[in-house]
Amino acid sequence: MLATSIAESSLTLDGVRLVIDAGLSRHTRFDPGTGMEGLETVPSSQASADQRRGRAGRQAPGRCIRLWSPAEQQRRPLQDLPELQRADPQPTLLDLARWGAGLGEELPWLEPPPQALFHEGRQQLQQLGLIDPGGQITREGRHVAMFGIHPRLGLLMIEARRWGVEQLGCDLAALLSERIPPGICAEGCDLLRRLQALRQSQRRDEATGSGVILQQSRQWQRELNKLSDIPRGTPPDKAWDLLAGLLVARAFPEWVALSRDQRQGQFLLRQGRGATLPDHDPLSHAEALAVAQLDLSGRDARIRLAIPMPKSWVVSLAETEGQWQEDVEWDDRQQRIRADRILSLGALVLKRQPCPQPSTDAISAVLLERIKREGVELLPWTHRSEQLRRRLQLAHLRIGPPWPCRDKAFLQAHPNLWLKEASVESRSWRELDEAMLIQALWGTIEWNLRRQLDERLPTTIRIPSGRDAELTYEEEEVVLAVKLQEMFGCIDSPHLLNGDLPITLVLLSPAGRPLQRTRDLQGFWSGSYHEVRKEMRGRYPKHPWPESPTDAVATRKTKKAS
Repeated sequence: MLATSIAESSLTLDGVRLVIDAGLSRHTRFDPGTGMEGLETVPSSQASADQRRGRAGRQAPGRCIRLWSPAEQQRRPLQDLPELQRADPQPTLLDLARWGAGLGEELPWLEPPPQALFHEGRQQLQQLGLIDPGGQITREGRHVAMFGIHPRLGLLMIEARRWGVEQLGCDLAALLSERIPPGICAEGCDLLRRLQALRQSQRRDEATGSGVILQQSRQWQRELNKLSDIPRGTPPDKAWDLLAGLLVARAFPEWVALSRDQRQGQFLLRQGRGATLPDHDPLSHAEALAVAQLDLSGRDARIRLAIPMPKSWVVSLAETEGQWQEDVEWDDRQQRIRADRILSLGALVLKRQPCPQPSTDAISAVLLERIKREGVELLPWTHRSEQLRRRLQLAHLRIGPPWPCRDKAFLQAHPNLWLKEASVESRSWRELDEAMLIQALWGTIEWNLRRQLDERLPTTIRIPSGRDAELTYEEEEVVLAVKLQEMFGCIDSPHLLNGDLPITLVLLSPAGRPLQRTRDLQGFWSGSYHEVRKEMRGRYPKHPWPESPTDAVATRKTKKAS
């Protein structure tokens, strides 16, 4: 005997002396993160393994071969989790709502259910219209609760009555609520084929195993006929197989699935998770599916039962239940924003159209996210805008508020704090001009403060030659590059910020080549200037090289050497 869950039942099979236990169990598990329930294969617990081992000794001494080590057995959980803590909570929650017990917070649970599980289950019951936002059961919910089965299947039958197809709805519910007989299992994952096999069995002996399911279906049909407050509708002018798919989709709306780019056996569920079918399954070529049962194995769920549907039906469903949204993203090939309008049904995208005028907020979000990811170097920096950034950052470091941080790392991490307004006017950063970038750097700084920055950290400074020379702001210093002759007569290096910030002088030769970099002009005049004079006066004889530069007159013009 290969041990399965039957080895944990009270049933005794004659003649069993050997049990081979693979050490695995199939449990129903509900995932609150996805709102999905399915079967999951997990290592069996120690208690489950002991129960299976006992199968070999029911009638006489026997042997049990476990396909795992004793050490692994010790690492396994002692007991299986109670079903209440791992199964779909919707049936329990519907009962609680019918009793007026809310989420059961005041009930004396032997093993309290996880709250995340119950909150997700309540949200799903609200989406199905079985309880209201306050947690009270609706009239629809009361009708569903009377069947004593999973709320989704009860809803399926109620909907079938409204469409005038009670037999179809009850047959589907019966199939999905019972263990499928062996003869019907041969029909694979196609729920329609199983339904056809079930109906054909009506003409056979009930010993085929279908009798219990048919009896259950007929019982529910009789109960449906008692619901006088739900009028029986006229059957729609649609094929029965399409009606079956519509009923399944009504009960399991988040499991509507669409083929993934025509990849055989690969589907995407409305709720966002991937789902697969074996390549050999007849449904693997379907355009769309109304899925009724899933197996939560691996990253993608495995479809166990579904009805094939045309993609056009999913499009029609999206036009009534879905929504049009803007899809704005960066196009690396064109190096600009690309915008489309898409019709989506949950995670399923059914239509895509160009969107010539996307919302400014969507454009801004894409551009700013790209700045976060790739850096502010994407922006069209000019010398003027980069110098402003450095001046503002220097003011921030040296003075503090109200001067904002303009460090590049900060600008990259928080583009929404300074670049958002400029980004809404552009489809790419190439459309952002110098004036817009400068305005973004200034931000909300008022005009009077901007004038103060020009006074305290100016872009130019008057030098002894009478010229307004440009200052260059580097990351941690201010640099003034001038020809040496233009600083004659100046004893000390110039300063900013009321003398707190010395300017770094780069003294140039007549040809514009650096001769000295210093913040101590007086020390240069009295020291290494004389070596520079000795070397340069022969090379540039038409330029002045006085012995006492502090007493000389600064000049930009060529003069005869002294």
